[in-house]
Amino acid sequence: MKTQIPSITPLRGIAAIIVAIHHFQFRISDFELTQKTWFFYNGFLWIDFFFILSGFVIAHVYLQNFISGTNWKNYKIFIFSRIARIYPLHIFIIFGLVILEFIKMGIVSYGGINITEEPFSGERGIWPLFSSIFLLQNWFFQDLAAWNPVSWSISMEFFLYIIFPFALMRLYKGNLLSLACKAFFLILVIWAQTVIAPPGSSGYYHLRSVKNIAEFFIGILAYRLYAENVWKNLFHKDGFFLLCLSLSVACIHLNFNYSLVIPCFALLVIAGAANDRVSSNILNTEPLNHLGNISYSVYMLHYPIIMLAQKSTKVFFGSNLNTYLSNNLLLTPPAQVFIYLLIVIMAASISYKKIEVPFREGLKKTRFFRNMSLDISSAAHTKGEMK
Repeated sequence: MKTQIPSITPLRGIAAIIVAIHHFQFRISDFELTQKTWFFYNGFLWIDFFFILSGFVIAHVYLQNFISGTNWKNYKIFIFSRIARIYPLHIFIIFGLVILEFIKMGIVSYGGINITEEPFSGERGIWPLFSSIFLLQNWFFQDLAAWNPVSWSISMEFFLYIIFPFALMRLYKGNLLSLACKAFFLILVIWAQTVIAPPGSSGYYHLRSVKNIAEFFIGILAYRLYAENVWKNLFHKDGFFLLCLSLSVACIHLNFNYSLVIPCFALLVIAGAANDRVSSNILNTEPLNHLGNISYSVYMLHYPIIMLAQKSTKVFFGSNLNTYLSNNLLLTPPAQVFIYLLIVIMAASISYKKIEVPFREGLKKTRFFRNMSLDISSAAHTKGEMK
């Protein structure tokens, strides 16, 4: 079994770019691609891909720590490791958005410029700030306003980290028939959620956490299938990877019921992880690897960049971003998307290098983290001596 699964990282980067385009397309009135395919309109579905991928990767990395049960010391170091992964950039963005509200306050007070939203009000109020800082906005079937709108999924991801060690043993164990029954039940839950509260309805945003939990669990089951080397000869083939990718794209492009793309995504993750042929060589090129490495920054930064552009066009040009882009005769919609993605990727590259990696490594070097690691090592050593 490979300790690293390199092809997974580029897939995450590609998904992050699609989500970024999905959110930007609504600012462009003449984006012709949205008139020819549902692919970008349904681009939010790649967030569901993230949840499946996350369950798969977390199971791969932490399986041995929790498969026999949940040890409190292991649990603490697991949670702290996940906090070190997601929190530094999240807090940095929240801090930047708070500064933006103070700038807005100065513009209102001293600049004499009218803006549609009062500083620190509505979705930028104090309670949304509190829930955003502590990633509570999507817990317990809530849909609280978030300062960074895309952080709702990080809120759900953090909740899944908390329950993962307790769910792993119950999900992972059992024969292949048991595995298939669990997967079928989870897909049925997702289908029921799309019927009861389809995307776009008010109930969807309160019930999507049910779907996200099911997707994360499907990712864990997908890892079991991968780790067991079931149908190994099939999973390694380029044809299988291309089939899974084609089915995923087709379901989104043709606007099928959203539950149908979930098993396609799960198989795509398995195919990407198992492939060691041409598809793997293409995915693991340097540009796609870099895109995968910065994918968290791409995802977390792209919407604040759109928000900043919206506020800037309002202040400097007196119009909203949609109107400004529609009236821009120098840049065609594809050129606007290209420039936007270029800005997002550049910002994400800087963020990854200057914020994500240094803070993550710095937190793991703290005395608190080192002490936890030493405690676990000592416990393991003592257990070995007793044997």
